[in-house]
Amino acid sequence: MKSAMSSPLRFVALAMVVLGLACLPALADTGQPAAANVTITGTVVDQNGSLPIANAVLELQRGAKTVATTRTNSYGIFTFSAPPEVYTILVRATGYASVRSDDIVTVTGRTNITMTLRRAENTGDIRQIGRVTVTSHGGGLQTTTTIQHESDPQTMLRTNQIRIAEGLAKLPGVNPIGQDSSVGDDIGIDIRGLKPSETQVLLDGHPIGPLGVYPGDIGGGTGGFNFQDSPLFAVQNSLVTYGSGAVGLYGVDAVGGSVDLQTFNPTVTPESIVKYGFGDQGKQLFAAQTSGTDGKLGYVFLHGVSGTYGDFQPQFIPQTGARGSDFTSSTLAQDTYLVTGNYTLRNDLGKLRYAFSPQTSLTLTAYSATSWDDKTGNGDNDFISPEYALFQGQTNTNCSSPTVPAGLSVQTDAGTECVSPQQYAAGASGPAGGGPGAFQAIHNQDYHARLLTSRGKNQFVLDAFVDNYGRDRVRPASFINGSNNILTDKFRTVGMLVSDDIATEKNDVGFGFYSQRQYVTGNRVSGDAGFIPSADLFEKLSSFFVRDAYTPSEQLSIFANAWLKHSLIGGNSFDPRVSFVYRPRAEDVIRLTGGGSSADPAPIATTFTGAGGINPGNCQQFSLGTVPSSNERPEKARDLEFSVAHRFVQDSTAQLTLYDTNESDTIFEGQSPAAGFLDLINQNGPTYLPGVFNHIKLICPNFGVGQPPPTIANLFVNTNLNLARSRARGLELSGRLRATPHFFMDGYYDVQSTVIFDAPDFLLMDNPTLINGSQLERIPLHKYGISADLTNTTGGEMFLDYTHYDGNNGLLRPAYGVADISFTQRLSAHTSINLGISNLFDTAVDNYGRIGLGVFVPENAFGTDANALAQGSERFGLSPAAISLTLTQRI
Repeated sequence: MKSAMSSPLRFVALAMVVLGLACLPALADTGQPAAANVTITGTVVDQNGSLPIANAVLELQRGAKTVATTRTNSYGIFTFSAPPEVYTILVRATGYASVRSDDIVTVTGRTNITMTLRRAENTGDIRQIGRVTVTSHGGGLQTTTTIQHESDPQTMLRTNQIRIAEGLAKLPGVNPIGQDSSVGDDIGIDIRGLKPSETQVLLDGHPIGPLGVYPGDIGGGTGGFNFQDSPLFAVQNSLVTYGSGAVGLYGVDAVGGSVDLQTFNPTVTPESIVKYGFGDQGKQLFAAQTSGTDGKLGYVFLHGVSGTYGDFQPQFIPQTGARGSDFTSSTLAQDTYLVTGNYTLRNDLGKLRYAFSPQTSLTLTAYSATSWDDKTGNGDNDFISPEYALFQGQTNTNCSSPTVPAGLSVQTDAGTECVSPQQYAAGASGPAGGGPGAFQAIHNQDYHARLLTSRGKNQFVLDAFVDNYGRDRVRPASFINGSNNILTDKFRTVGMLVSDDIATEKNDVGFGFYSQRQYVTGNRVSGDAGFIPSADLFEKLSSFFVRDAYTPSEQLSIFANAWLKHSLIGGNSFDPRVSFVYRPRAEDVIRLTGGGSSADPAPIATTFTGAGGINPGNCQQFSLGTVPSSNERPEKARDLEFSVAHRFVQDSTAQLTLYDTNESDTIFEGQSPAAGFLDLINQNGPTYLPGVFNHIKLICPNFGVGQPPPTIANLFVNTNLNLARSRARGLELSGRLRATPHFFMDGYYDVQSTVIFDAPDFLLMDNPTLINGSQLERIPLHKYGISADLTNTTGGEMFLDYTHYDGNNGLLRPAYGVADISFTQRLSAHTSINLGISNLFDTAVDNYGRIGLGVFVPENAFGTDANALAQGSERFGLSPAAISLTLTQRI
C-alpha cells in the first residue's frame, strides 16, 4: 500500500525534474545575435469539414502588437516572414468564431502550421476571441482528418442550460445515457451508440475520470465519466471527436470517441468579465474571470458557481407509491419527507503561461469542478402510475370477499381488508422515492504542466498531469430503504508525455512516449453487510507513437499515425490510423480514413456481499458479489470513415459523412459459478459460507420444505466478460446556409445504427431487451437538429436551436423535440444583457419517471413481457420551460 501511494508522487517528481532540466537551456537563450527571418506558412480550414477558408484575415502578433497582416488564398493558405520570435496569429473569417493561436515558436527556415476554425454557433462568438492550440502542420492535420463537432458552453449558458451534458446531447451521433426527469441527476455520454465508458473524456487533451471499459451505465455503477459534474464556466469549447480519431495526442483508449473539455487560455490584452444571472426554479449564477499577458507571463483566473432547486422547490411529499399494500396512516407519515431538487455546480481555473525565451514556454494549469445534488429531487423520482398499479392489482389478486370477488389484501388503520384492484391502484400509486436525506457529491481536480521548446527544426513537448476524480453518494437509513447505503470512489490518474516533431516544407514527422497510471480506492457501507472496503486497484499504460504528415501539394494531404501500447490489464495492442485528404478544388474536400483503436477493461475489485446482505432474487441462484476475470481482454475496434464537403459561398457549406465501426470482444457483466472461486471465497473466513447458507434458508423458506439445503451450486459471482461483437454504422448530413450578412442557419440529419451480434443465451436471459442483430435500446435511429441566428446593427441577437429525437430515445417516450432560445442585447461597449429560455415550447414535460407509461421495448426470445405495463417501462420527461436573465460586464 505504501509503495502504491508513493508511486504517483515519484512520477510527478520525475516529471518536474525533467521539466526543470529542459528549461535550463532556455534560461541561457539571451544575448544571442539576431537571426535571419523565418517563414511562417500554413492553412486555415473549417474544423467540421476540413474545407479551406478563403479570404480569412490573419494578424501576426508579438505580445499585443500586430507586426504583419495577410489573407488566405482560395486554398486557405497564408505566409508570413518575420524574425525568429514567439508569435500568435489572430484569425477572423465571416461565420467563424474568431481565434487567436497559442504561442507559435518559430524555428530556423520554415514553420508549417494548420489552424482549424469552428463555425460560430451564434454571432456572439465573433465578439469573443477564443484561442486554439497550434504546434505544427502535422498536429493540425491530425485534427482536420478526424470527424468532429463542437458545443459552445457560452451558448449553453445563454440558452439557460446549467451543465455541458445537455449541449453535447444535441450533437449528431451523441447520446445522453441515464437521462431522466431530473435537472441535476447522473448523466453519461456515449458516441455512436457505444457504451459511455468507451467514450473518453479529456481536459485540454489529456484523460480524466475513470479509465477503462465498464459493462454498465452511469448512475448505479461507475460506467465512465459522470457529466453531473460538468459546469460551464471554465470550458471555452467542448470538442467531440468520433471513432479512432479520438486516440489523439495522448493515445487514449477510445473506441467510441472522445469529449475534450478545452479550458480558457490567456488573452494578449488584459480583460476581466463578471456575470450574474437569475431565473426560474430558483436558479442563480455568478462568474468572474480575468485574463491577460504581462511581459513574458500570460494568465487566466476564473471562478463560477450556479445553483437551482430544479423541478422540486423544497416541499414535503407523501410517497404513496412506496408503501405497497400498507395503507396505514402511520406508514404514510413515515413515507412523507422533504423533497428538493437542489443542485449546485462550482468551477475554478488558474492558468499561467511563461515564455522563457522566443523558443521555450511553460504552461501550468489548475482546474476544479465540483457538483452536489439532493437525490430526493434528482433521480429518486419514480412514480407508480395508476395504470401500472392497476395492472399489478389485477395480476396479483390474493383475496376475496362478498363485495370483492377477486382482490388484494392490504393493511389499513382498521386492520386487514380485501380491496378491489381499482381501490388498490388508487392507494398504491403515486411518488415512490428512495428515502429522505440522500445526496451525491462529485469532484474533479486536475493539475497540468506543459513545456514547449524548439531547437532547429525540432519542436519538443514535455507534458505531465495529475487528475483526481471522486464520488460520494450517501443514502441514510429510513423506513423506505432500511439500512445506510454509502458509496465512495476515488480515481487518481498520473500521466506524462514526451514528443518531438520535426518539421520540413512538406513533411512533418513526430514520435514520442506516453505513460499513464490510475489508482482506484474507495469503500461502501451497504445494508446488513455493513462496511465493505474496496481493494486498491491499479492500472498502468505505456505507449509509443510515430506519426507522419505529408503534404505533396495544395490538393493532397496524407496522415499516418501508429500507437504501440502496453497495459497492465490488456497487454499489448497496436492502433494504426491512415487518412487521405484531397481537395480537387478550393471549394471541395474529400476525406477517407481507416483506423483502429482498443480499450482496456477497467480494473474491478473483489467485493463479496456480507452473509446478511444476500439478495433472495428468484430463491434459486444467489450472487456472492463481484470478482475480476483473468480471461477478460481489451475491446478492439476497426473503423472506416468517408466524408465529402462543399463550400457554396462565404461560410455556406454542406457535408456528408459515412462511418462503419466493427468492435470485437464487447464487455458485458456475466455470471460464473462460485465453485470456481473457492480460494477467494475462503479468504472471508470459515464462518462465511455457513452464514450465507443460513441466511438463504431464512429468506427463502422453500429450502426447508421438501427441498435440499443450499449448496455451493446455488451460488455465483458476477464478473466482466467478453461476450459479443458490436457494429455501429451511420451517416450524417450537415451544413450551413447564410441567407444574409445578419442571418444564418445550421442543421444536420443523423442516422445511427448500433447492434450487437453473437451474444450468448445466458446474457440474453439476463437482458431480455438485448437482441442479436437489432438496434440497441435507447439509441434513436434518427435524429436531426437545426439552429438559426439573427443579428441587428444595434448589438442585438436572437439564437434558436431545435433538436428532434426519434423513438427508442433515452426518455423511453415517443419521438419528441426540444427548442431553446436566447435574446442578447449590447447595452454599451462593455455591458450586455441576455434572456434565455430552455424548453421553449414546453414539450415532453414531466418531473417524475412514470413506471408503466414508457414505450414498450422489444424483447428477445427469452423475454416474457407482452406490453409496457408488464415490462414496467418507465417514461421520463424534460424539465418545463424556464427563463433566466444574465448581465455581463466587461472591465
